[in-house]
Amino acid sequence: MMGGVFPITARRYLAEFLRSAAYGHPVYLAWGTGTGDITVYDTKLGTEVQRAAATVTNGGTYLEITCDFTITSATAGTAAEAGLFDASAGGIMYWRGGFHQGAPALGPNGYYRGTARTIVATDILRITENFSLRQT
Repeated sequence: MMGGVFPITARRYLAEFLRSAAYGHPVYLAWGTGTGDITVYDTKLGTEVQRAAATVTNGGTYLEITCDFTITSATAGTAAEAGLFDASAGGIMYWRGGFHQGAPALGPNGYYRGTARTIVATDILRITENFSLRQT
């Protein structure tokens, strides 16, 4: 499970991304080891380890974004955060979240904070997030 935020700088892009049923731009998921507060002012992961192209499935009222990462001895460690990007490096971060079990952990400023998960070589880390827009 992940709790996360939509950074202020990416909200306009994210709205277009979610609104379009035929969104054809590349989408990338990344994971990292950063365990600091996850805030709406973030523009990158705390410590990015791996990024790869993701699969986007349009569920009608939501988009499901999935990516499998094969963990090697070079990338093994502790996964604590994930991000959704528009480029294979750099680019705009649409969303940042932290791994957690049960209720999301909140930092001292009320922002989400990731809880590290140990991953070892030969593991497969699957990240799946569902995003939807609703009018309020």
